[in-house]
Amino acid sequence: MSLKTVGLQRTSFFYPFGNTPAVCLTQSLPPDQDAAILLLGCGDFRNVLFTAYAGHGACRKLDYTCCDIEAEVIARNILAYTLIVDDTNPSQILWALYYQVIIDEETQKCLQAQAKKLLGFADSVDTWHNGPYGALIRFCDSTTLQEVVKLWESYSIHMSDTKKYNEQQSFLKGQWKKAQEFQQNKIRDGAVLDGMRSFAPVIKDSFDIVVAQYRAFWKSGASTEDKKALTAAKYFNPMLLCLRDGLIPHYGLDPLLGFHLALSRIDLAAASPLSPAVAAVPGTGKFKDQVKTAIAQFSAWCQAFRGSHHLCTVRVVNSDAIAFSHVLKGSSTGTWYRSPSDYRSLILGSADYGAGGAGPRYFDEIDTSNLTDHLGSLNILTAVRPLVWMKPTSVIQTEMLLPREVTFSDSADKLLCGDLPTVALILGLKPVHYWTNATATWHLNDSVFSDLTGRAAKINSVMSRHSIIWRPVSCTTTQFDSFPMAKLLYSVYLEMFEDESWEKRFQTFQLQDTHRLEKLTQFHQYTRASLVSLLSCVKNLNICRWSEVVDHFVELVKDDTHLNMGPHYIQSLFVHLKVLDLSNLEKLDFFHPASYRKDLKGPLRGWTDIPDVVCVTLVVPHSALTIFKENKYGGAVCHLTLQSSIAMTQCFFPDLQCAFGRVVATGTPFSDGYAVEIQQDAKGWNGDSPLVVSALVSTCFLVESGDPACEVHFALKNVPTTVPLISKLGHELAIHKSAVGKSDVFITKHRPNMNSHISISPEKLAEESLYDEMEGQWYLRPILALDGARVVSAIVHAEIKSDTALSLLRAGAEVEFRLVNPFQLVLSIGSASLYRKFELPIPLTAVKSKTRIARKSGWVEYEASVCGLATLACRDDLVFPMTIVDSDKMLLENLHYVWPEVLPLLHISKTKTKLEWLNATTSTKMTMTSPEFDDYDQSQKANGPPTSARVGLKDSLFSIFVHFAGLQNTAQSTIFGLHNESAGGVNIMILGSGLRMDMANQSVCLDAAVLPLHHDMMADGLQAIAKIHSRGGNIIVKVNDAELTLWKHILPAFAERCRAWKHSPSCEYLATGKIPLTTEYGKRFMCGCGFGVFPDGYLKNLKEMEHLCKFAVRVAIPVCYSSPISNEKPSMGSTDGPPSVGMGSLGMPAFSEAVRMARNAATAVTQVEDLDVKKGSCFECGAKKGKDGKTLLKCSRCKFAQYCSTECQKANWTKEHKAFCKQLKELNDQAE
Repeated sequence: MSLKTVGLQRTSFFYPFGNTPAVCLTQSLPPDQDAAILLLGCGDFRNVLFTAYAGHGACRKLDYTCCDIEAEVIARNILAYTLIVDDTNPSQILWALYYQVIIDEETQKCLQAQAKKLLGFADSVDTWHNGPYGALIRFCDSTTLQEVVKLWESYSIHMSDTKKYNEQQSFLKGQWKKAQEFQQNKIRDGAVLDGMRSFAPVIKDSFDIVVAQYRAFWKSGASTEDKKALTAAKYFNPMLLCLRDGLIPHYGLDPLLGFHLALSRIDLAAASPLSPAVAAVPGTGKFKDQVKTAIAQFSAWCQAFRGSHHLCTVRVVNSDAIAFSHVLKGSSTGTWYRSPSDYRSLILGSADYGAGGAGPRYFDEIDTSNLTDHLGSLNILTAVRPLVWMKPTSVIQTEMLLPREVTFSDSADKLLCGDLPTVALILGLKPVHYWTNATATWHLNDSVFSDLTGRAAKINSVMSRHSIIWRPVSCTTTQFDSFPMAKLLYSVYLEMFEDESWEKRFQTFQLQDTHRLEKLTQFHQYTRASLVSLLSCVKNLNICRWSEVVDHFVELVKDDTHLNMGPHYIQSLFVHLKVLDLSNLEKLDFFHPASYRKDLKGPLRGWTDIPDVVCVTLVVPHSALTIFKENKYGGAVCHLTLQSSIAMTQCFFPDLQCAFGRVVATGTPFSDGYAVEIQQDAKGWNGDSPLVVSALVSTCFLVESGDPACEVHFALKNVPTTVPLISKLGHELAIHKSAVGKSDVFITKHRPNMNSHISISPEKLAEESLYDEMEGQWYLRPILALDGARVVSAIVHAEIKSDTALSLLRAGAEVEFRLVNPFQLVLSIGSASLYRKFELPIPLTAVKSKTRIARKSGWVEYEASVCGLATLACRDDLVFPMTIVDSDKMLLENLHYVWPEVLPLLHISKTKTKLEWLNATTSTKMTMTSPEFDDYDQSQKANGPPTSARVGLKDSLFSIFVHFAGLQNTAQSTIFGLHNESAGGVNIMILGSGLRMDMANQSVCLDAAVLPLHHDMMADGLQAIAKIHSRGGNIIVKVNDAELTLWKHILPAFAERCRAWKHSPSCEYLATGKIPLTTEYGKRFMCGCGFGVFPDGYLKNLKEMEHLCKFAVRVAIPVCYSSPISNEKPSMGSTDGPPSVGMGSLGMPAFSEAVRMARNAATAVTQVEDLDVKKGSCFECGAKKGKDGKTLLKCSRCKFAQYCSTECQKANWTKEHKAFCKQLKELNDQAE
């Protein structure tokens, strides 16, 4: 069960160092929180080192679990960590050791000595853990240690062992030559432009530097043009050794790409952190400044890690990311292979994962690098979602470097094979940037990208690095209706396998030439096992009546006519539904006919108790794979085909396990006791062992109609990229053919080397109290659009149980539902003291909402539409929301934390040449969506304020950054006043200290002190403020009422993100439960916990700061960009119309109309329907009797709703009764 299609890949790529700039792994976590962090596809150690530098690494404990499929990555990382901790070699030695292909003698000796030293502690996992590095580095299993030891043994070969050493050097030389040849054939005279990311956002004139440093590395194996250094480097570096067959360094490698090279293109202040001036790099060349910049960063990061390593644990495992995730969450021991190309089982045998072990199985942060590009977002998220702590602060981060569509927003639409927020909801996740449409991370938005053509478009297409933050949401109170949920899953199914539709393929061929080939090669991320893994996740979240849902879903798939190739894979779907116990398939004749065991013929006739699912293992001769050794057809997707020998029927099974080796069989063939073991051949493609392919298959199809010798083929999937092979392999694209009963086909109860089927452990749901002072129970019922593809509204249903609340309800007390914000609903009965607060996983709007009351039955309901993106964008509290969680902690939902002291400080000089990039980075065009920019443009033409406060905020921020730097011929200033005429003038003062590079997010922030002016401080501070104003040179930033309110919402977040202080138990935020405290004129809106806390000498040139310090707080003001995953197309709840179960294609409201609706939402009147009052009268027209004078008709389903005529019943069903008929029936059934 690979969960990912398997390709015949002769060559795979080694990434010894990263190709994107380092990120801070804790930037989404509060600064005083210890954290367990899972790194999947961990790659090199740059992110861990940078986190120690930039993420308050010396102030908290960090427990990393690092998973990588290549042991080569893990071996070099561990050796490098230990060298840093030992601190016996200069950073230049470690730099050369880690990043250079060819090294000098001193570096070579350092490597040999350290590897020999580590081998002395590596006899076993226990020996290592009890050794000097055991507290820092932990092995999750013995196999990982064994693989790492092999590499260390190669590293340790000394020159004195002439034969082995020469063999090693010859092997390394040949490997590097092979990589160079591959690179030359792939790139020819060009260059890989991914390096532009490392220069962002300072990209002007960087193209030639990227090309020069890339070509220099692939020519010499070093990031230098210094002749002396190149002459001294004579030895091939074993740290870049690839032991695994077919593994070579990737053709896009450049050692400098893991660093923030933008710093090499700007002027830093004399005392700035990470100044390249501290790095002594000899020689000259086009990219000398970039080398100095990288080495300066590397040295600082190493020093930070060295100083905080006693608070750090790094656990390592050599495994496939998806397999490791499933094993971590408690899947049965030994039911997962280490990878799709490895028949060894993954068993976490370290004591850390035994009873009472310290190895974490749940995490505060999970970073998946860009694995979603290669393994599929759904595969990754369904695997890791159960591993994240169910806490508001927890986070999953995914990254996309290879968008599937032309623009990223279009790619985001495809990310989860359906409406992004809807599919995220059924996974128990919240895409925070989607709902807020705000981020402080630079990216190239679609409006800018659409203006670019030619070379500029190509460069910019590789610059953006799109990270998506997902936070877990509790689903314990979410309940979908069965058939709508089945339709939703069916729509996801159609999207997952769209390449099986001929119509979709023809659409792909119609794409422009520049995108056609990319599109053709971006399918095939999923198999039916991937789909079943998603279904398993949905089932385990308990958000629907699963048995009903899966039955409906199976019927929809059976009857599907969209996917032309779908029927060929339906047995694969049923196999995995059976294996994971997700459906009672025994009742389906086409999977479990009662007769098939009676009709067994041929070699299977004696296996009378043959199980429903068996494993077929096929031995493919090495000679059959000859055509794939040229790399010409590398990556061709494979499957196992079962072809009936007595009928024209066939089925495909793409969930394969493949590895070169020999099969050893034991037991009696065609019986439960028969088993096979695979003895793998490490030589792989370079050896002569056959390829052993296995898959779980449907017994029903294997023996259909008494088939005695079903054919078994190993074949390629018929896709456009495999068309050239038809002439060599035939129309079936069969690489090797055999049949049941032949010596190269093995039929077993279980998979090779296993004694049970694969398993996915149920998620351990977070316990959540459903009861409060009302002693009631509630749930949220999402309502899907008619097409079943997205949520358009929701019903919150609350049952009241307490005697007090029921008495008030039945006495006619007022019932009020109130949306505090789109994600928080409050129910109050009779008085404000009797209330229930609901945290909503999706945002709702109060516009045209409904409240239903059943006073005698004791329940109430609230129905509302999902709030549209345009309306959410106009809310003051959803730009950079800051909330109170766990009653005493603050959370920034979408704004990352920074530590200003370590961020590089820009030099603001009179010469502005090296600051011009700030214009583009902070400009309105770069930060605004297309509708926002239209609003801004119209306001400029009308010489008035923009309609939206968010648009005004982005314009004000642009003005502040430009004036602080003195760009565009503006007056340079460090003091800004937010001026509102109707609120008495300047309400907030911003005292700028410096512009700092927020490297990991490729942007800038203004390090400043904010002085909120309020009545209580004016008597003491007025004189100092007057002196500042009297000197002149201050910049007045005019803001209207709406924008001033928005500033009061976001400034607490700007202070929180950079705080070096703690909130006191008496914090005003905690006492009032409000952030900000108020938005009223003249009143303090920020808590006082951080007032007066500044580093020594902060704003020392501003004399008045000494007196005003106690009224000010430090802030890090970011550039506010729109989110790359929030699109402007209709999606979940894309309009704030009335709730409906039948909303079809919805249009996005005009931007100005969305603003108006957002402002009206707070005062929206909820329609209240008292169902008990309605009882005894027609639910539609209110008549007390039927039209013929007889008694009222009753709804035949719920027996509650009454009508005077069938016409009224039909009208009311469409309008409202359909939405809650089912609940009324259930309540009546319970009462009876």
